[in-house]
Amino acid sequence: MRCDTIAMNRDMQLAIVCKVESGDRMQCYSMKTSKSILDRVNLYVINLDRSVDRMEQFAKDFASFPIPFIRVPAIEGGTLTIPIENYEAPMFFLYVGREATPGEIGCYFSHLKALRMFLESGKEFAFICEDDAAPTPECYAGIEQAIAHSESWDLLRLYSRRQKASLSVSYRSLTSIHALCTSIYGMSDAAAYIVRRRAAEILVQKLVPMTCQYDNALFQGRRGVREATVFPYCVFRHYHQSTIGYDHFKRNLYPWHLVFWISCFRRLWFRAVRCSFQCVRLIRRRFGW
Repeated sequence: MRCDTIAMNRDMQLAIVCKVESGDRMQCYSMKTSKSILDRVNLYVINLDRSVDRMEQFAKDFASFPIPFIRVPAIEGGTLTIPIENYEAPMFFLYVGREATPGEIGCYFSHLKALRMFLESGKEFAFICEDDAAPTPECYAGIEQAIAHSESWDLLRLYSRRQKASLSVSYRSLTSIHALCTSIYGMSDAAAYIVRRRAAEILVQKLVPMTCQYDNALFQGRRGVREATVFPYCVFRHYHQSTIGYDHFKRNLYPWHLVFWISCFRRLWFRAVRCSFQCVRLIRRRFGW
């Protein structure tokens, strides 16, 4: 094996790219050092003050993770007084077909709080987790390589409820198992994601007021926020009992209600917009446009 050293940009240290002299081809990466990643990324965990057991489990799961975490005290939606600032109840009802639960409202504004905390820091990226997230053994390696190849994305999904990356197309290998993918449809989940500073600045403006759940709002597809997914996922969830509490807030709409069709149309419209953005990004990434 022969090793060639190459210079990296700006404050990045020298990296080593190893090439195999035999006929077998080896994927070559320009590697950032761990110190460089620590200088560029903050890890935030959103946690309610009453969820002590979740915080203890999260601290245990991330004990050996190279990036130290910063706790974001979550907003308790039930303590907010009505009317709630920056929450548009009529638009939420038209999109979802029901009123928002206090937990959904608290979750939404807790994520915005984490984004604002990140913007007050000097870091380039924020790794934001909910407190039931846990890293896979290969999590850090996947994130390290995703950061090294961050020129193609602004918002990086690390987990989804969908265990199969349906309608997702790989466009860059990261490690022996991870790849960057363009997800065309769905896969909305805000349990763990990485956001670039420029994208966070856009999101804290565009996500106000609240008109739907946070995960749907985050991954609706927006200009200036290029979305990608790491697959296989770098994070899994413990699936504790939900603190959002939407069990008692079921939809009471039926096809003979006008609002039922307005809600369907709005959701279909946003999905079509997202798919359009993602299809364009897929073409650009595949052909290097």
